[in-house]
Amino acid sequence: MLNLMRLTDGSNYYWWTRAGFSDDYVVWFFVFSSFLFGSCLGSFLNVCIWRMPLGESIVTAPSHCPKCGTPIRWFDNIPVVSYLALRGRCRSCKAPISPRYVIVETLTGILSPPLLSKVGATQQPPFTLLLYFTMTLLCITTIGIDFEHRLIPDATTYPAILFGLAASAAFPSVWGVSNHLLSGAYALISGAAAGGALALFAIVGRAVSGREVLGWGDVKFVTAAGILLGLPGAEEVPVLNLKADPRLIGPQREKPGFFPAYHMNKEHWITAALDGSAPEDEIKILLAMSYDLTAMTRASRKNTI
Repeated sequence: MLNLMRLTDGSNYYWWTRAGFSDDYVVWFFVFSSFLFGSCLGSFLNVCIWRMPLGESIVTAPSHCPKCGTPIRWFDNIPVVSYLALRGRCRSCKAPISPRYVIVETLTGILSPPLLSKVGATQQPPFTLLLYFTMTLLCITTIGIDFEHRLIPDATTYPAILFGLAASAAFPSVWGVSNHLLSGAYALISGAAAGGALALFAIVGRAVSGREVLGWGDVKFVTAAGILLGLPGAEEVPVLNLKADPRLIGPQREKPGFFPAYHMNKEHWITAALDGSAPEDEIKILLAMSYDLTAMTRASRKNTI
């Protein structure tokens, strides 16, 4: 778990050790604070899940019991804890509270540590963190609304589609290319194929059964999923992450077979495809450089502890 929090360039690698904190303390504090942050987001998602289909404001209206309308006080609105303390019932009218509330809050709390550690460990831009969280929250909200109200609103599917296209265009390495426009085009084709296939199923199902078998909200949701997940590839391509001089990273990524570093600091690392597209002699040169640079990092790290 500690490796998920380390910086890949070795700078201030053990800053918490110098501050007098143990590694275990830092890890557990990170997990707890991430869970708390995620469960608070889940509490807001519950508001969206209940109010959006009803046309109620998710910002201005205070939290209240959906049965009796009594405003919910702050100590009854603590994620997960309040639901368990109240035993799943309203304090005023004793009406049962849907278990969906505690399920969503717990789910977002559990998902937050790996999402945060993934971005922190790889030193990806803050925009990546925003995309990871936004897409996760949109999916949870959409599924919750569909389960609760049996509909999928455009207010969740359209943002999911737009964010998926933005993520693909911003980070083309996830598609194995270096061109931003080409990556966005791949995502668009993938989403159109997934959504088109489900739309065809819906049309044929309605023609055969005489009733609607799928709503168009499902089609839009699957379109967003296709943009995010992509279509299955023919085969996996082995890759190699190499540490290099930051001055060489930019020019090297313009060459065939080289991409922005996968799950590494993109200012100091580069990814080479081992499918023959990257010249073997260049890979050997970069491999020797990577060995020297990582050896220097390990040596400097030992001297600072």
